[in-house]
Amino acid sequence: MAAERRSKQEWRAILDRFESSGQTAQQFCVDNGFNPAYFSKQRVRLRQSAFVAVQAPAPKALVTTPAAVTVEVGRYTVRCGTDAPAGWIADLLTRLRR
Repeated sequence: MAAERRSKQEWRAILDRFESSGQTAQQFCVDNGFNPAYFSKQRVRLRQSAFVAVQAPAPKALVTTPAAVTVEVGRYTVRCGTDAPAGWIADLLTRLRR
């Protein structure tokens, strides 16, 4: 009697059943009528074909934050980025001095 030919999808389903069975491969084969050597061969074959090449996304542009400027006026300390408008900083210093 010729052995039944199974597709990759059928073998994947069988191997999924085996993985969730909690049985050893030997016991699973006995219970389900598989030749243990052939079963092992199919497991290896499907593991090797299960890997899919994945292209990593392009790295994102490096985002840098501007350096911080620290200004102390009396009991106040103000930190802001170097991109803060000079007029805004001057106005803040004037108001803090009052």
